[in-house]
Amino acid sequence: MSFFSKCSPFAFCLFVALAAFPSGADEQSEIESLKRQIEEIKRQNQEKILEIQRESQRQIEELRRKIEELEARDRVEQKSAKELLAEELKEKESGLKRIVDFNPDFPSYFRIRARFFKNATFIGATEDKDDEVFFVDSRFILSPMLKVTDNLSLRSQIDVARNIVWGGLGDSSVSQKFFESPSPSDSFRGALLREVTDTVSGNVLSPVEEDTDFFDIRTLYVVAKTPVGELWVGRQPYDWGLGMLVNAGSMPDQDLGSIVDRFEFDTAPLALIDERWEKLMFAFSIDRLSQGQSLVKGASGSGWEMGVGTLYRGDSLELGGYVFLLSQNDFDIGGGLSGDLEKNINWSLYGSYNIGSFFLAFEFQNIFGEINDLEEPLPLVIGSSDVDISAENFLFVLRGGYSFSPSFVDVVAAEFGWASGDDATTPDKLEGNAIFFNNAYTVDNLLFKHMIPNIYALEGSVINSWYFRLWSTLRLTESVYFTPQALFAWVDERNALSLDVVTPLPKVRRFLGAELEGTVTLKVLDHLWFDFISSFVVSGGGLKDLLSQRAFIEETVSSVDLADPPDFPFAFQGRLVLTLDPLIKRWTGSSTLLKRAFW
Repeated sequence: MSFFSKCSPFAFCLFVALAAFPSGADEQSEIESLKRQIEEIKRQNQEKILEIQRESQRQIEELRRKIEELEARDRVEQKSAKELLAEELKEKESGLKRIVDFNPDFPSYFRIRARFFKNATFIGATEDKDDEVFFVDSRFILSPMLKVTDNLSLRSQIDVARNIVWGGLGDSSVSQKFFESPSPSDSFRGALLREVTDTVSGNVLSPVEEDTDFFDIRTLYVVAKTPVGELWVGRQPYDWGLGMLVNAGSMPDQDLGSIVDRFEFDTAPLALIDERWEKLMFAFSIDRLSQGQSLVKGASGSGWEMGVGTLYRGDSLELGGYVFLLSQNDFDIGGGLSGDLEKNINWSLYGSYNIGSFFLAFEFQNIFGEINDLEEPLPLVIGSSDVDISAENFLFVLRGGYSFSPSFVDVVAAEFGWASGDDATTPDKLEGNAIFFNNAYTVDNLLFKHMIPNIYALEGSVINSWYFRLWSTLRLTESVYFTPQALFAWVDERNALSLDVVTPLPKVRRFLGAELEGTVTLKVLDHLWFDFISSFVVSGGGLKDLLSQRAFIEETVSSVDLADPPDFPFAFQGRLVLTLDPLIKRWTGSSTLLKRAFW
């Protein structure tokens, strides 16, 4: 019997049931398998999630990159547009600057001065009269240049409101009204402080010009650089040497000055042979003389001036000279009378030497000739139809000094100057005063700047005098300078003044006087300076005599003996200077030692 046949039905059913259900071990294995499947599914899902995240991140980064590229491109385009605009503006500005610039010959500045004078004129020699002068004036001088090419330029100086007196000089039509500005175009000329009479011509000279042009083209000239030299053509400032006689008057402490209508050619012909000779220059010039009061400038007649000059400009040495021939028909001598200037010679020598911190310089000027064909009644009055311009007419300056910069003592300098005077007892001969120091030559701010010109009725400075001055500039701080100066002066020709052509006044004493002056200069800002200047004169016998005689000439006293000249004239000045170009890099209150622009 088989096994199955031997089992009971119950046993068979149990066997079948056990066969249908796995054992405990197999069940556990199945569970583990299912778990592994779950984990696998989780892992796969996680990988898919990570892949989706990576893809999403990649897409996001791609989008960001595209955004950045677009933004960068936009910035580049914007920057390019800005740069292009900036370059265009810069090019236009550069092009304009290449065309219009500051004149390299002379400075541009704005100046305001407030000045007070006490007993500085002949009124101070009049008993019971108060001699006080106070005024404020301003000047804006602009020196532009139109640069056509590197070798061709048009240069000029423009005076805007030249020494315009603040508030004018008064006008009766508005003097009783509030907030009026009468005579706004009254201009201070620069030398005289009161009206005086020229006893030779009879002309009355005024310290001011009324109704002057607010806008005045002072100079306008062409500078052309050619292969063989330079041409200077037009109305131009005239500078030479130390500026003793011819001085452009373009600095912040200057007035008046020399202007000429000139054709000039400067050349260095020896440089064509050897370049070492390029420092030796020759100049040839022709001037058309204009109306004026000095023989050098000419007067109202038709006249010419022709000259030749030479100048050597080395590293430490400058040496030169010139000779001019003057000719003037119908020379105006005043009172409607005239004469002729013929064969008048003006010549000059100039030298400057610098070694280390030491400097030495000189200038000499001389003129001689004749005034011919005087109109009646002058020949009858003086006994001759000619006036001899003696070779005794000379000017001389010698200056030396030492620069300690940089230190507390910036510079120490001394100067001797001499202007020959005319003998009033010889009306047919001019021994002096045919030429005199230019008022633009800065010696001081009172005695020679104003008092002496007012005495002699001449718009100069050193006239019929010789002097010695010593000064020093002290650097108190980086922005404050102090310049003390002591000056001593004497009369050259003691027969100095006359009541008219043939009536000389008594001899004057020799000693003019002493002047003590102090200038404090404050650098307020770059390009902005303020000067305070005090000047005190101790009157010598010569100055007292001259003031007394001028008071008699002007009829403020009935006789010379009744005059009461002042013992201590003095003046104060406040001056604000704004420079517009780099030509004046440092300002210490005076232009005396600044580099001069002359040719």
